[in-house]
Amino acid sequence: EVNLYYQTTSREYIEFLRDEINGTGTTLTGAGAGGDPAYLVQTDPFFTGLKAWGDTIWQLWDHNKNVPGAAPFMMIQAVIGVQ
Repeated sequence: EVNLYYQTTSREYIEFLRDEINGTGTTLTGAGAGGDPAYLVQTDPFFTGLKAWGDTIWQLWDHNKNVPGAAPFMMIQAVIGVQ
């Protein structure tokens, strides 16, 4: 049995955005593919003033996660017989 679900934005992605914007993310610790250092949002003066948006994004997602269409819903299901 195979189920295919759709979700507008996953919790994991919103957590990533929140943590990176807040400057607490630990996912970008090494060098990039070209050897450049990882880009950390809170080292950019422009984003320093937007730090509150990390928590705002999380709060918006958390408040709306169960709204119809936002929570994961099954798009299709298939059953495959194996012989």
